[in-house]
Order: sequence, then C-alpha cells, then structure tokens
Amino acid sequence: MILLLHAAATLALAGIIWFVQIVHYPLFPRLQPGAFPSFHAESLRRTSWLVVPLFATEAVTAIFLLWRRPSGLPLSLAVAGLSLVLVNWISTLFLQMPRHRALSKGFNHYVYRELVATNWIRTFTSTARCAVVLWMISMSVN
Repeated sequence: MILLLHAAATLALAGIIWFVQIVHYPLFPRLQPGAFPSFHAESLRRTSWLVVPLFATEAVTAIFLLWRRPSGLPLSLAVAGLSLVLVNWISTLFLQMPRHRALSKGFNHYVYRELVATNWIRTFTSTARCAVVLWMISMSVN
C-alpha cells in the first residue's frame, strides 16, 4: 500500500513538473509587466496547494520504504529513490525558490531564464523517479 501511495505521488509530481516546464513557465514572458506580480503570486499559491502535499507524501513514503520494503524490493533501489527525492528537494529549496522570490518583485528575463534552466534538474530527476518507482513496483510484484 505504501509503495502504491509513493508511486501515485511520484507520477503525479512528474506530470506536474513536465507541464510547468513545457507549458506554464514559457507563458511567463508573454504577460504584461504590470500583470506579472499578481499572476506570479496566484500561480505560486495555487501550485503550492497542489504540490506541497504530493512532495510531502513522496518524501515520507520514500523514507518509509527504507524500513518497510515490500518483499523483493532491494534496499539499493529504495535508497536510489530517496536520493532522487532529496535532489528534487535541494533543487527546489536552493535553486527554484530563490528565483521565484526574485520574480515575485517583477518579471526579470535573466532570473526567468535561470528558473527555466535550473528547473530541468527537477524535470529530469522526476522522470528518473518515475523509472525507479515503476521498477520498484515490478520487483515487488514478482
């Protein structure tokens, strides 16, 4: 049950991060400069309501899987999964959040380009997390 909850959070987060990277962020420069700060604040508020519970669920279940692994699931795979979760958290806290704070003051092309560039870390890591979690499921079923 924990593995399925973990997989659901991981797969949902990966879908969201790809949407943000390919659809949402590219729309930022198209906004009128005066409209950007309020749009950005509302975007962060709404996104947080969606991703914070998923981030927390993914992290807690990744930790739990270290101690209560399903039969057939090697410790190394659980450690790899948790390591990728940590990369996402570190990237979010130290790369994306500071850029969002800077953008909250108004649109800046340089900061925006940094946000998009550093967000590829989370995009690729989330995709790798999908592969790991699907591998976990396949190993625990066999």
